[in-house]
Amino acid sequence: MPSGTVAESLCFPPGTQGLPLRRPAARVGPTQPISPGGLNVRRAIEPDAVVLDRLAVGKTALGVGRRRRIVPTFTFRRCGSHHKPSPGPPSTAPVAAKPDLFAKFQPLHDRHARIVESIGLDPLGLRIEHLDSPTQATIGGRPCILLGSNNYLGLTFEPAAIAAATEALRTAGTGTTGSRVANGSYTCHQALERQLAEFYGRRRAILFTTGYQANVGFISAIAGKDDILLIDSDSHASIYDGCKLGDATVYRFRHNDPQNLARRLERLPRRSPSW
Repeated sequence: MPSGTVAESLCFPPGTQGLPLRRPAARVGPTQPISPGGLNVRRAIEPDAVVLDRLAVGKTALGVGRRRRIVPTFTFRRCGSHHKPSPGPPSTAPVAAKPDLFAKFQPLHDRHARIVESIGLDPLGLRIEHLDSPTQATIGGRPCILLGSNNYLGLTFEPAAIAAATEALRTAGTGTTGSRVANGSYTCHQALERQLAEFYGRRRAILFTTGYQANVGFISAIAGKDDILLIDSDSHASIYDGCKLGDATVYRFRHNDPQNLARRLERLPRRSPSW
């Protein structure tokens, strides 16, 4: 809504009309909402009280904690049972353009459009029509090998895994419907984590739903403000996001370059004798 006129009706008991009036007023920006036709506030008044209609043209509204000087126009009328406050004059202020939240993505959208036009295919619009095996699928009517899959061993189709997942669905439902901190841990989850810890020879193990969540959750929790992280410049986005969420100082070294990593290590500040 554009900013506009505010009409405020104030009441004075008989005999008090000559008292000076000072009321706070605050500015209303072009995008702040006000009621159609201007804001109109009328307080409870006695039948024979005098109403002072203050018409302040411009970006004004009721006070919100700051005082600003305005130049009002005053009109006086007798209150009655059918009194209606005077409406403010129409606003002539220009309407500001509505900010576009997604405008910052326009360059990315244009780049994607150029890629689609150049190769004749949307790389983000891949649709698997039928999964033929753990590593093969039908895409665009053609059999394809899923080179981007992490299902190297085909465990998603392993009969024992399917039977165990079916039993878990039957006994525990389709999900935990809440975090472990708020709702506790399922016995089957804890049993699986114990088995994984024993298999890898570790004291404890914790399971995450995805690899992305594992990196984000672990790195952001373990790396504090007094720590330093050295990461490959070509690290996965989940590693970068985990570093951003943490308070540690992050240094990047060149992708797959041990010599560059060694130079980075030599330049690290000596924070304790253990370094």
